[in-house]
Amino acid sequence: MVDQITTTDTESIPEAIVAEPHHKGRGVCGIFTREIAETRVAQVNQVARQNDHPLLCVMEPAAQ
Repeated sequence: MVDQITTTDTESIPEAIVAEPHHKGRGVCGIFTREIAETRVAQVNQVARQNDHPLLCVMEPAAQ
């Protein structure tokens, strides 16, 4: 089960999504088909490496 993303009065949903991994150590950014997820994971990790950012994007099966 994915925890519900909560926002404050000054925080938008996109800001909450970005803040979640910072505060909780990990976060969910979307649910995609396997092919789309593989492509996005590769793209995110490539951009992170190119910019010397410690971000690691992984793909996990969705909970049933």
